[in-house]
Amino acid sequence: MIICFKCQQKTKEKLDLLMAKGNFKDYGECISCSIENLVVLQELINDQGALVIEEDKATVLSDNLKGYQNKSQDDAKTEKKQDEKKKYDIPDLFKLEGINKHPSSIAPMPSGILNSGKKIPLERWIFGQYNKLLPVKANLRLMAHLLDQYREGIPLNELASVVFEIGPILGNYLWQVDLKNKHHRDSKLSIAFPIPGKKSEKSCARYINHFLARIDTKGQLSGLLVDLKLIDKTGKDKALLTLTDVGWEFMMLSNPILDYYEENSKKKFSDEEKRLVLDHIVKFVPVENFAFQSILLAIKDKANTPDKMDSFLQKDLSLIQDGNVTKSFLASQRSGAISRMADLDLVIRKRDGVKVSYSITDSGREYMSNVNLE
Repeated sequence: MIICFKCQQKTKEKLDLLMAKGNFKDYGECISCSIENLVVLQELINDQGALVIEEDKATVLSDNLKGYQNKSQDDAKTEKKQDEKKKYDIPDLFKLEGINKHPSSIAPMPSGILNSGKKIPLERWIFGQYNKLLPVKANLRLMAHLLDQYREGIPLNELASVVFEIGPILGNYLWQVDLKNKHHRDSKLSIAFPIPGKKSEKSCARYINHFLARIDTKGQLSGLLVDLKLIDKTGKDKALLTLTDVGWEFMMLSNPILDYYEENSKKKFSDEEKRLVLDHIVKFVPVENFAFQSILLAIKDKANTPDKMDSFLQKDLSLIQDGNVTKSFLASQRSGAISRMADLDLVIRKRDGVKVSYSITDSGREYMSNVNLE
């Protein structure tokens, strides 16, 4: 069972001091023992009205602790190995195993979709900092597990609490995989995920806002999962979240990273996953479809470097002409779209020192053909 609670800094420091003595395998065990001892204290106070800890009483209070300390060395070693493995493994809430049947709270396809076929200005593309798709898969899995508990929809604050707890564990696992396999910057799996450390809280907050969801003061929902029409709100009065049908379908497909990672593999998604997402984008996410089309046409037209492509996009796709779009915003929109396309194997980045160029893959050419770009 996972229980989240707020903890003052002073209390956390005292908890760390208890952990430093080496009597407990993790924070959960330490807190459990503390609660059991607190119950003993409360019972003694209720019976006697006051508490004087004599030698025999102290023995009673320490029984629970001794129970933890008197484990056999073999058991302790086994548990230590299991705990070390957990630190470098994928948390169960991101795995397919254990997800129950299709919940009743699945949301319909959100309304307000831009009409397909219209030219969509750069400013209305999906936000450039939503630049990776593996977090999409991971967070859909997490939500699917939690829907077993929150059948009417998941409160965003509860969802965020779980991400703060286990998000960095997944990020650390992916970082270890990157390190072990010497993944270069374009093939790293851990990019965008929070990783344990001094900035973990800040990176978790950013991760939640970008790759999970955010609700503003007007009740508007935003984030990559929302923009891709994979989740939506449910319920009139509460900010409860659930998956859409296609979000559930995508979540249920096996993933080469989260479900059956193979050493040295650079595949982030299976062919079946990529086909489903691209088909969904063509049918229901015209903003993303138009962005993909525009970039593929730009590369085909030899605007295949960052500078050339930025000039192409600013000239043809911006609502604000005459160079009023900032270079940083332009670069962010272009880079984010290309990163998402690379995750779906539509384009590849080629690096020669500091120089970068883009090329279209076979899948990209097939995509162009299917949406009548050629």
